[in-house]
Amino acid sequence: MGSKRRRRHIRSKYKNAVSYVISVFVMLCITVSFWGVTIKTGLLNTGIVEKSLVSSGYYEEKAESLTANLKNMFKDSGISEDVSEGIITDRMIVLDTNNYISSTINNEAPEYDTEGLKTSLIEHINSYLASKGVTADDKLAEYVELLSDKAVADYESNIKFPFISYFMESVNNYKGAANMLIIIPIPLLLVCLIVLILMHRMKYRGIRYFGYGVCAASILEIITSLLMKRSFMSIAAGKEGAYFEFVGNYISGAMRQGIYSALAGFMIFGIIIIVTYYCRKKAI
Repeated sequence: MGSKRRRRHIRSKYKNAVSYVISVFVMLCITVSFWGVTIKTGLLNTGIVEKSLVSSGYYEEKAESLTANLKNMFKDSGISEDVSEGIITDRMIVLDTNNYISSTINNEAPEYDTEGLKTSLIEHINSYLASKGVTADDKLAEYVELLSDKAVADYESNIKFPFISYFMESVNNYKGAANMLIIIPIPLLLVCLIVLILMHRMKYRGIRYFGYGVCAASILEIITSLLMKRSFMSIAAGKEGAYFEFVGNYISGAMRQGIYSALAGFMIFGIIIIVTYYCRKKAI
């Protein structure tokens, strides 16, 4: 009788040890899947890039920078810097930057509608010259045309958003890998759940061990997301300007997806607790 009890005790300890090992494997599989979700919906999400541009004040700073270029150009040409006011607007920057981003995403050459900008430049310059009593002639008109063309060329050159090129390169390189990180663990998790349920006479115990893995993976996802955020944020640390603020906002937004994944994991763990409680109550 004592020998049978001992064997039962050894068998129980063996089942528990194997169950804990499977729980660790479940934790690793879910963590891998969570990071696949974080990469796909966070780091490779164009929506987060666009939101970060708005929240960082990138458009406003770019408008100020391009207006400053225009002022310098006018100054070199003997034209008052005040003429540049109101020519380049935030709305213009938003439209053309988004056009550049969407064109890059679609692998197309960006095209800008700069006719309105050129017309505005010519009108402002001519109005200024007329206020100074300068008589318009063909040579003056040609000079104004060349100056406005130069200003438009400077605008088109500086409206570019190089970050999106590197971003799309990353999307093309890692999107498939992110999908695999999400998909591959799913059948492995199903196998683990089935093995745990079959291993235990009381099925709720197998489900409970699976829940341990889910909970541990959720905690690990939060920890790794915060650590990766801290590591990535060093890129923009100590640097000023809207562009580096954009980088910081983008990293924060991307890593936030990992926290959301972990919260989903805790919700699943909560469901597992309810299921195990019901199964235990019914002696299943």
